[in-house]
Amino acid sequence: MATDRRGGQRGLSLMELILSFGLFTLLLVILSQALFDSSKLWRRVSGKTDSEFQLRKALMRLRGDLLEADIGQFRTNANPPAVWFLSNQAPPSLGSPQDPTTYIPQYNFDGTARWQRQVLYYLIKPADHDAVAGMSCPGSTSSADSICPHKVLIREEVDENAPPGTDPTNVFAAQALSDLTAFLNAPTALNVAPMVTGQVVRAELVAINLLYLNVTVGPPGQPEEVDVDLRAVRLVDAAHNSQIGSADLGTSPYTIQYPLTVVPEN
Repeated sequence: MATDRRGGQRGLSLMELILSFGLFTLLLVILSQALFDSSKLWRRVSGKTDSEFQLRKALMRLRGDLLEADIGQFRTNANPPAVWFLSNQAPPSLGSPQDPTTYIPQYNFDGTARWQRQVLYYLIKPADHDAVAGMSCPGSTSSADSICPHKVLIREEVDENAPPGTDPTNVFAAQALSDLTAFLNAPTALNVAPMVTGQVVRAELVAINLLYLNVTVGPPGQPEEVDVDLRAVRLVDAAHNSQIGSADLGTSPYTIQYPLTVVPEN
């Protein structure tokens, strides 16, 4: 309040009111921008953390299996993206603890790998995609596209000679690879338990919310090399800046790409 010449108080002048209002508006703009930037940073960090966690889980699992793969018995599928190979990893031999989660390499007396399992990885949209993702992906027409970022990575162990109900801790007699299309099934409610039937002796949901998978055998000069291209999207961040489910996200600013190169040891 200003004071007049008689010592009394008078109201704010028009100029003082304009100045006060301007300062208040400036402060409000600064606070709003700070809040917006904080929210944007949280979305970026949260989305990046979630996506990288799923990518790391998937690649660590793939790498462990690919190291024990038979490069001579190696197949891929385009839609859905899949890779299938023989592995010499199996539970410990008789007389040791039969822990189905602790596998060790198996070898013949001459030192060559003794193939034990058929291992299958594939990327697919859940059967109840809209319920799982909480939205639809109308632009996505297959599990091979780079539009839907809600795909899941499934891992199966297959024994084509196994009768129903085979104990997965048994040592499998691996066969040469055959047709894999019968095993490329989409889970419902992210539940893979129903897949364990007949020749599928184990099934695992490795990672969720993935966008793209491509597995190739290395260039002509390095045929023993396996290259993996796995991608995921920062969903929280992308949801505010792009049309998830209709735009191609293969090379978007919100897509994280993790490459992996493995040389099988067998």
